[in-house]
Amino acid sequence: MSSSKKELTLIGIAFLAFISLGLPDGLLGISWPFISTKAGVPLDSLGSILLALLFGFISTSVLSGYIMARFSMGLLLFASCVATSASLFMFASSPDWPVIVLASFFLGAGAGAIDTCFNIFASVRFSPAVINWLHAFYGVGATTGPILLTWLFTRQKSWESGYFIVAAIQLMLAVLFVATVRLWGRPAEKHDRPEAVSWRETMGVSRVWTGILLFFLYTGFESSMGQWTFTVLLKSRELTEVEAGARAGFFWASLTAGRVLFGVVLTRIAVRTVLAVAFPGIAAGVLLLSLHSGPAADILGIIMAGFFCAPVFPLLITLTPVVFGNRHSSNIIGYQSSAAMLGAALIPGSLGLLPDYMGWSALPGVLFVLSVLMGLLYRVMIGSKGQAG
Repeated sequence: MSSSKKELTLIGIAFLAFISLGLPDGLLGISWPFISTKAGVPLDSLGSILLALLFGFISTSVLSGYIMARFSMGLLLFASCVATSASLFMFASSPDWPVIVLASFFLGAGAGAIDTCFNIFASVRFSPAVINWLHAFYGVGATTGPILLTWLFTRQKSWESGYFIVAAIQLMLAVLFVATVRLWGRPAEKHDRPEAVSWRETMGVSRVWTGILLFFLYTGFESSMGQWTFTVLLKSRELTEVEAGARAGFFWASLTAGRVLFGVVLTRIAVRTVLAVAFPGIAAGVLLLSLHSGPAADILGIIMAGFFCAPVFPLLITLTPVVFGNRHSSNIIGYQSSAAMLGAALIPGSLGLLPDYMGWSALPGVLFVLSVLMGLLYRVMIGSKGQAG
């Protein structure tokens, strides 16, 4: 196989890897009300699931250097898909809450291995354009999960059927990854490393905490939209499971479409211009959903929130060296990524407690407040350097 064909093959397999990463994430938001009923736990127990996912993710992501020094990417992807498949089977087949929490840990571990190690691999092997498309394909997977479950609901099938199907898909991908293991090399060693900077020095940089808090809030917001939109529509808008599932799926679908579109046009539009539009766009979308002025407005609000969320995370990473300087950017991006994982676990779990006191109809309003805070933090973070980028 020629080098160009080998590279195209690897890129194609990489896209499949990120689809496999997104598939389980899209399932949980639709299936959680049914999982909690089956396990006999309240809806706010989602926080335990998200924490287990977080700990599993961290357990493999912090060992990424050790793992990549000993295993090829092909074997790593194979093992991750097997772990993910086993976790999904556990979710669908066991009514025991401790087993479901344990399955969540292994699901997070599989995701952490793929996400962290593959991003390291891609940063060395692929161009920035390809990396952008990788994240778009994650959205394809996250969008496919709700669509699959909604389609099964229309055929009077259970949510467990969707988990079994996705678990089988993960096993098929595992076979593909192990069959192509010889195509994968190890990331080239980087001999030119940035100057080491202590964490104390980095944390003394002006406005660094605003950037960290912004990542915490943004991923918490995105995760909350993905996890709770279906439940909000089902509990407070009196929709059927099929109707709520279809409308909730618009969030992931619009996020994916936004990543594709912004990946194409960002070469012509400045980063700060896109972000200056994105944060108000997110707020406007959630406000529409919270006002509950009709089905069309609800759908438009969900679509707007997903579409304008699309460029935020990658562009904030891109903007970090501009705002804080190259010398500290490696440290700060690490802190931001850690804050992002914590936000994705803690904020949706915390919001799941609010309906006990305020009702499910109040949750979009809380998300609107979060979206406004994100926009304000962004303006504070860029400060006078908002003219850059």
